[in-house]
Amino acid sequence: MTTNIGEEINTEADLSQLRPFLAKQHDNFVEMLQEPIDNAISSIVEDETYFDNPEPLTVEVTIKRHEDLFEIIVADHGSGISREDIRDHIFSTADTSASEGILNNMGAGLKASLCWCEVSLDETEGVSPLANPFRLYTKPGPDQPTYFVKGPVTANLEIRETTDEAIWERGAEELPTHNHGTRVHLTCSRSDFDDDVWPMATRLRKKLQFLREVLGVRFQRLLEYDEVDIIITYNDTEEDQSGQLAVEPLTPIYSDGFEHDSEEFTVEDEDGVQFDVTYEYGVLDTESIGEDVQGIDEGMYVSGNTGPLRWRYRQGNAGVDVYANGRILSIQEWPWESSSQSHNRFNRFHGQVTIIPQEPGEQVPTSNDKSDIDRTSRVWREIAETIREDHQPIETFQRGSTSETADDDETETSTDQDQDESSPEDDESETSSEDNQEASEGDSTSDSPDGSEEDSTDSREPTSGVDNGSETGSTGTGDDSTGSSPDTSSSSNSSTDTSTDSSRETSSTTSTDDDSGSADEDDDNAESADEPIPDNRDNLIEQIRTVLDEQEETVGVRQEQIAGADIDLIQETEANGTALWLVRADEATPDAVYELMMYQDHYKRSDMDDYTESVLIAPGLTDDAEFDFERAAARSDEHGHEYEFTFKDIDSVLE
Repeated sequence: MTTNIGEEINTEADLSQLRPFLAKQHDNFVEMLQEPIDNAISSIVEDETYFDNPEPLTVEVTIKRHEDLFEIIVADHGSGISREDIRDHIFSTADTSASEGILNNMGAGLKASLCWCEVSLDETEGVSPLANPFRLYTKPGPDQPTYFVKGPVTANLEIRETTDEAIWERGAEELPTHNHGTRVHLTCSRSDFDDDVWPMATRLRKKLQFLREVLGVRFQRLLEYDEVDIIITYNDTEEDQSGQLAVEPLTPIYSDGFEHDSEEFTVEDEDGVQFDVTYEYGVLDTESIGEDVQGIDEGMYVSGNTGPLRWRYRQGNAGVDVYANGRILSIQEWPWESSSQSHNRFNRFHGQVTIIPQEPGEQVPTSNDKSDIDRTSRVWREIAETIREDHQPIETFQRGSTSETADDDETETSTDQDQDESSPEDDESETSSEDNQEASEGDSTSDSPDGSEEDSTDSREPTSGVDNGSETGSTGTGDDSTGSSPDTSSSSNSSTDTSTDSSRETSSTTSTDDDSGSADEDDDNAESADEPIPDNRDNLIEQIRTVLDEQEETVGVRQEQIAGADIDLIQETEANGTALWLVRADEATPDAVYELMMYQDHYKRSDMDDYTESVLIAPGLTDDAEFDFERAAARSDEHGHEYEFTFKDIDSVLE
């Protein structure tokens, strides 16, 4: 119960007037939640020296789903917040000084998260921040009172004291002590949560697997220590289910089949503060990562069947992740020229930058919401320049590649059906149709996650460019939804062109070699130097088009780019619908299987429901391609439909 008269908090401005602006500091639920989690971490982890002798740290995140809203509690057992700091700093809009703690550098802070939740409630019919105010409880020490601030966000917030032990311990049952710490109680609309956290999933537990994955990537370094725990406790009042999920570290494992190396160098900021930088890079071995995670928890991240692990919770794009100030701040940075962002050339390429200040207490500059590296800072500009000049991204998707690329293609194009959690603890059953629908979400981000959360480029957008932005700004949860942001859609076509040109260039070279020989032929070629050398693959396409045109059931045959994919031949028939034809002059390698999956995904994304199959035409399949062909044909696309593939050898088609 509240036991004293409140003391007015210094806000310096009417926060209710600033609420819309502050709310926009976060793009979605996951980014909003990151702030109180970062604060909880910072209450114990002061700087990078923590890792020299880590002390116990537990953060408990409690999430309760109601019909129209979500209740969230973020609890820690840190040092708590003094009455003076609550009064003068926590809610002040004029305070621009850095706070103590590794993730508490200058930013909009907790205010932005509180405002995001209140705007979420404001914009949802039937709920309001007045009826569901935020609450902040904090206890600086065992002999200190528990301070209490209750919303909504206004210009006349007050500090009070409470002796209600039940409310103090609520949502903090897993903490090692209740003698000190902080609890942040938040409420947001259910619609915003559902839209931002794995939108196509319906079960709360499944949605929280996504959140678990996000935190596992971001806090991978912290969670590698036995003393550190992040626990998600959930309660679904709608389905009367509850449980817990322990967040496990998700760290990269690199493939032995590609270059894997690291480099160390030093950069400094405008004030001469120096930072030690390690850049590690290689190609992700997602199968090993999945096996490693399954060894920890069979129900985590992957489904338990043959599907690969989704990496970065927005799998699909290559890039560089940036660690600084205690966690992964930014994912999928791309310091190279944007023209290099050909999605299928760099499948599973991964780099990780670790930035450590040489002096304890210094921090790496971040964006205002602290969720991303500050790309305008001298620190990041020097790092990006070094990577750009000394290290080109590793190309992993090439014609005639090995089985390593086969794994890569499968990883890139697999749907999130393989991400369905199948924990033995979960007794719920769902139809395969529902699983496939839920799987198609993936953050994005585009959470984009992120997503990000975000910019919507993942395995179901195989030709889209690599996300150049932060993990925020997503459409949905982690950029795992199907839409594409304007700045990435422009690179989609270039990615497709790169892939197509690459394969056709190989065919052209083969054709040229076959035509070389006698001196007479050389003279003929010299006389017609201005004429293009015939492309064997293009010739085959024309021959097959002629054959198809002559078939009675064929209504039309054309070549076209659909949703960013150049399709060799599109055959329309009166009885069977539309078939997509992919032509190879040489033995088909795993990249052809990748393109078949791309054909179906892109064509059906264009709202064309007359699709029947994709036909691969080639002299034969390599062993790796045959293996991938059979596995891909057993998968489902982003719409929950099995891939419909047929292989025909060239001679049988041209007879």
